[in-house]
Amino acid sequence: KKKLKTTKMMTLDSRFLTSAEVAKLLGVSSQVVLKWAKAGKFPVTRLGKRVLRFEATAIEAWLKKNEQPIQGS
Repeated sequence: KKKLKTTKMMTLDSRFLTSAEVAKLLGVSSQVVLKWAKAGKFPVTRLGKRVLRFEATAIEAWLKKNEQPIQGS
């Protein structure tokens, strides 16, 4: 019987966002978010060949660094 490796559980602070969710936070389209990610403007995690996700804490840090207000706050 194989024993499964234990991994650190994700907290709400480390959840991943879609480009649509990031776009809503920034007040731009998801296409703009993907363009900025491709240009390296903020951190992105690739979960497959075509799947990109954005770590919520990394986006929050990027927003603070770039002094962008979060929409809806």
